[in-house]
Amino acid sequence: MDKLPELLYGAPDIILEDLISQIERLTESKCIVFLYEPYRKIFRELRTRKSNRVLEVFVSDNRDLLIEKIDEYQFAKITVRLNKSLNRRSGIVAPLRQKGKLIGFLLLQRKEGPLSTGIDDSVDKLAQFLDYLIVRTVEQESVRRLKLMTEITTVFEMGRTVGELLNDTLTIAKDILKVRWIFFFERVGNVFELKTALGEGESPIKAIGLQIPDNFLDLLAEGSLQVSAKKSDLSDLFFRKEHNVGSFAVVPVYEEDSFLGIVIAATRKETKLEFRPYKHLDHEDFRALNDICHRMSVAISRLRLNKKLDLELRKLKQLKQQHEELINTQKNQLMKLNSIQKVSHAMRKILEYERIVRILLLGVTSPAGLSFDSVVFLQKKKDDPFLRPYSSHEVDHIQEDANASSLMYGDFSQYLLDASLNELKDHHKARVNVKGITFQGSSLLERVVMRGRTLHVTPEMQEHRFEDLFQLNRLMRSREYVITPVAGEEDVLGVILVENNLSRKAIQSSDIELLGLLTDSCGISLELTENYDQLIHTTASLEREKDRSNYLRAFVVSILQSLETAIIVCDTNEKISEINRSAEKLLGVRRDEFIGDHVEVFSRKLSGLTDLLSEVLDSGETMTLTEQRLEYFKGNYFDVRLTPLIDEETGRIDGAILALDDVTRRVDTEQELQRQEKLATLGEVSARVAHEIRNPITVIGGFVNRLSKTGSLDKVHEYSGILHDEVKRLEEIVEEILEFARTRRSSLLEELDITLLCKDIVRSFDDLTAKRGVKIRFESSHDNLQLVGDINRIKQVIINLIQNAIEATDAPQDVNVSITRENEKVHISVRNSGVKIPDKILKRIFEPFFTTKTLGTGLGLPICKKIVEEHSGDITAISDTLGTTFRVSLPQKQEPSDRRNRSETQDNGS
Repeated sequence: MDKLPELLYGAPDIILEDLISQIERLTESKCIVFLYEPYRKIFRELRTRKSNRVLEVFVSDNRDLLIEKIDEYQFAKITVRLNKSLNRRSGIVAPLRQKGKLIGFLLLQRKEGPLSTGIDDSVDKLAQFLDYLIVRTVEQESVRRLKLMTEITTVFEMGRTVGELLNDTLTIAKDILKVRWIFFFERVGNVFELKTALGEGESPIKAIGLQIPDNFLDLLAEGSLQVSAKKSDLSDLFFRKEHNVGSFAVVPVYEEDSFLGIVIAATRKETKLEFRPYKHLDHEDFRALNDICHRMSVAISRLRLNKKLDLELRKLKQLKQQHEELINTQKNQLMKLNSIQKVSHAMRKILEYERIVRILLLGVTSPAGLSFDSVVFLQKKKDDPFLRPYSSHEVDHIQEDANASSLMYGDFSQYLLDASLNELKDHHKARVNVKGITFQGSSLLERVVMRGRTLHVTPEMQEHRFEDLFQLNRLMRSREYVITPVAGEEDVLGVILVENNLSRKAIQSSDIELLGLLTDSCGISLELTENYDQLIHTTASLEREKDRSNYLRAFVVSILQSLETAIIVCDTNEKISEINRSAEKLLGVRRDEFIGDHVEVFSRKLSGLTDLLSEVLDSGETMTLTEQRLEYFKGNYFDVRLTPLIDEETGRIDGAILALDDVTRRVDTEQELQRQEKLATLGEVSARVAHEIRNPITVIGGFVNRLSKTGSLDKVHEYSGILHDEVKRLEEIVEEILEFARTRRSSLLEELDITLLCKDIVRSFDDLTAKRGVKIRFESSHDNLQLVGDINRIKQVIINLIQNAIEATDAPQDVNVSITRENEKVHISVRNSGVKIPDKILKRIFEPFFTTKTLGTGLGLPICKKIVEEHSGDITAISDTLGTTFRVSLPQKQEPSDRRNRSETQDNGS
């Protein structure tokens, strides 16, 4: 600062121009001073009286030059901005630094070359003066703001309303920041509404209600938002385009954790006595505004808190008064609750309907009870549409009576029990004339009787519902009374009506609640009383049922013991609970010795049948085993049945029953019958075989005799041919009988094309069909339809069926052969156009030796059926007026090993 004293007594702008002019004379070039704005990373031209333009040098536009780090004079080409245009300027760059801090730089617009002596001193003097002006301005501004902040503190302390506080604070904030406009927007939902606007001239705000994007709200949640650019997306959000708004700042205002609104300060004003290297709002301005808004938020919270405290104080005073009243009320209610308990205790001690009602009425009207003046009890019986007056009571000089009673009785409950022995007094004689009140059709009484609700009749209700209340008003003296149901757990047994016709006291809601508690207790007592006789009757009935049950149990046990079937009963834990005499005899045990033991004790004797009991207990299903051979009992046969014991009501399994019937005699009888049936069948088969063989043998014998007597060679040849045919016929008969008699024939299983096989078989009948004038129509749903089977035996079945169909069909009818596939099964259908087969014959066509042909063994179709069943298939026949259809169904896949299925049972002959 030793070079500045002679400069500190002139006008700053004149001194700056003199210093710049001095440098221009020494360098013989035009000189431009750029001041550094570090937070924006730009160098802005220092405006003088000679120029109104403002050049800007952005660090980002000159990254190759590293202007921020230049420490000495350097010739360079610099990119500058004027408004929105860019251009290049060359010259010598001289850094302006003071105490290591970068203030800016000088651009000497000249060619590269040496500079005159003395230039360093002039440049240093300019840097010192600029630094002095900046520091002085900051100090003066700090003093000024400190004074204004003191005024804001006064405003915060003296403010009485939020509106006054906002207006005064923003007025001082406008002076502190030296801005033209300052605004406060209050947040209302997702919209910010303008509440306070201070400024000069027409307001630049775009609208009094702003819809602010979420990303901007997120920035506000993090703190204040500052914008220096004159034109930006955010400036378009807040301000109208025709207004030249400079830099602006947006700061959030919070009330505790609630987002109250935002403050916007816009366009800083210029002052003559202030030196700033720039004219926009800077970081210090933003921090000052943020601090003001924060303190204002605290002041607003304080105002509202004080207001809440005042309100809370008033409420506390009211609550105190209400609390005192409530305490008195609760004391009274506690006394009444204690009385209700004693009344309920008295009602529970007796089982007499009339006395319980009297105790209720006394408890309602007694000063030691609920203290009502008058009460009426209306009884409701089942299937009766009327409420009928049963009893009533009205006090008269009750105070003296109560005092006398309190001296005589120390227990209110005992007083009620004794007083209920006498009839109650009622001075309202008009009640005697009311015989019944109907509740059906009356919405008010239905609410009480049908829904169990309490009804508080008030004078206002009397005016609007007089017709509905007419019958009740005949019973009551007052225009205000309460109707409460006396309800048990299942139904309403009656209603009571209470009033204060003498004292004229208003009926409180707490009294109604207590009355409801008392009537509920009475309803339960009355219900218990009404059910008492029924309970006695039910008890007697249960005793009779118990005796009957014991009789039936003994009867069932007697039947169980009398059964010839051996019975073992166990529980869910498989513990024996019953054994009858048949089981004792069969197992050779005594019942009493095994009751409670596990059924496994009989496992050896019953060959493991006891193991099945656990399965029955788990599944709940009955299990039946027939003709089980038990070695322990000398190989006898038994029918076994394991049955779960299921409770019909709950469906729960309570145990299981093991029943054994000795059926050895029946099995022996059945085996003997089967043996006799086999002998009979064998005799029948022998007779039929003999019959079939006898005809060819007879023919052979006749022609042998003829052959022995003839001498003609032609006759010998003729007879030999006949004999050959008969022998061949005899061989076919024997072969068919042997084929049918075999248990199972060895089969060679292989994959075969059933479609191709059927086509070949159909073509083989061309000569026969041509001779008979019959056509065979063949169709298949699939080409190359494969299945696994014995091709020769399947071919035998198809040939037999087609040949039978041709023989049954007259010319010029058709025989239809079709093949389809469904669910991995192949279906072969052969249909003729012959006459319908009668049902009696159709049922027997698959029986051995049954035939309607003159020549034939009756084994063709039985053999077909046998072959089909060997292939796990089935064959059926359906006949109608259009013809007869034979359908063969075969699975496409068999399960042999190595595709070769040999029967386990060898052929035993016929």
